[in-house]
Amino acid sequence: MKKIVCLVFALLLVGTMFAIPENIERSNVFVNKNSGQSNGNNNAQVNAGNQENNQLESSTEDEKPGQGNANEILEVSSEEEVLITANSVSSNGQQLQGQNGAQVTVEVKKKEKNVTISNNKEKNQVTISVQTPSGVSISVVAGESVEVKKGEVYLVNMSKALEIYPSDILEEEIEEIEVELTSESGEYKYKVKAKNGTYNSEEAVISVKGSYKIKFPFELEKFYVNDTIIEFENVTTPVKVQLKEKEMLVQQKGEYLELTDVQIKVKVKNQIEVSEQVMYVGGKELKVTPNQIQEKIMEKTKAEIVESELEVIGEELEYSLELIKEYKLIGLIPIQVKVNSKISAENGQIIEIEKPWWSFLSTNTIELEEGESIIE
Repeated sequence: MKKIVCLVFALLLVGTMFAIPENIERSNVFVNKNSGQSNGNNNAQVNAGNQENNQLESSTEDEKPGQGNANEILEVSSEEEVLITANSVSSNGQQLQGQNGAQVTVEVKKKEKNVTISNNKEKNQVTISVQTPSGVSISVVAGESVEVKKGEVYLVNMSKALEIYPSDILEEEIEEIEVELTSESGEYKYKVKAKNGTYNSEEAVISVKGSYKIKFPFELEKFYVNDTIIEFENVTTPVKVQLKEKEMLVQQKGEYLELTDVQIKVKVKNQIEVSEQVMYVGGKELKVTPNQIQEKIMEKTKAEIVESELEVIGEELEYSLELIKEYKLIGLIPIQVKVNSKISAENGQIIEIEKPWWSFLSTNTIELEEGESIIE
C-alpha cells in the first residue's frame, strides 16, 4: 500500500513540474528580426513591441479584439508579396496579423525613400507615409488595402506600381487638408480635400519636386504629374513647381492659368507643361521668365507692370504687358500714361510698343524701341 501511495505522489509531483501555467500564452509565433526565420516558415523580418528580444509574439486565444502589439514593424524583403488591409497583414499568403491584431507598420526600402504602410482597424483604412529629406513624415490615406510586390507599392487591383509618392508632391502635412490616394481609369489619383468646408491659401499646398513631367490643362482643380492625377476638392491653392534655376507657382483660374514668378503674376492662355525642370507654354519653351521681364522693365524705363499675359501668338510665345509710366510734358507737367508692349518670351525681343503720340514733347520717356532685346 505504501508503495502505491508513493507511486501516486511521484506521478503528481512530475505532472506539477511540467504543467503549463495559466498566465503563459498557448500559441506563440516567434520571428527573429535579424535572421528572418520563424516556426511558421515566414520570410518577413519583424521588429516586435518587445524591443529587448526583437521578437513578434502573436495574440492569445483569449485576447479581445483590438488588443495586441501596438508597435509591430514588418520589414519587407524584395522577394515577398505582402497584403496590408485595415484588419490584417499577410506575407506570401500567410497571415501575420489576424482580426485581433493591433496596428502594424510595413517598411519598404526604396531608393532615396523610406516608405512605411500602416493599417488602422478603428478607422478602417491604410496609410502610406514617406519621410522627406528634412526628416518630416508625410502621410496619405490609401483606402482599405495596399499590396507590396518585389519592393514596389500597389493599390489593390492596380497593374502598375505607385510612381509618385506623398513626399514628391507634399512638403508638409496641413491640419485642414486630407490627402487620399485612389485610382481612376487605371491611373493613380491623389485627392486633396478640405476637411471642413473649403480651404483657400495663397501659399502652395502641393509642391512637385524632381524631374517629373507636369501638365496643367484648363480643367478646373486638376493637373498631372507623369500619369498620376492630382485633384483638388474644395481647395484653392497654387502649385509650386521646381525648375532648373528657380521655383514658380501655377494656379488654375478657370479661363486661364496664373503663373507667379517671385512677385509678378501673369495670365497664361495656353497649357503649361514642365519636363526635366524646363517650362513650356503652348509647346514653346519659356526662356525669359516673368521676373526677368519685370526687372528689366523697371531698370530701363522705371515703368510699373500693371497687367501681363503670356500666350502663343502665331509661332511666337509673347508677353503682352500694360505699363504705367510717368511722363513730364514739356519737362514740367507730370502725367501718368498707359503704355502697351509685346515682348518675346523666347529671346526678350520687343515685338511691339505703343507710346503716346506726344511722347516727343516730354521728358522721362520710355527709351525702348521695337526690334531690340530687353534682356541684353
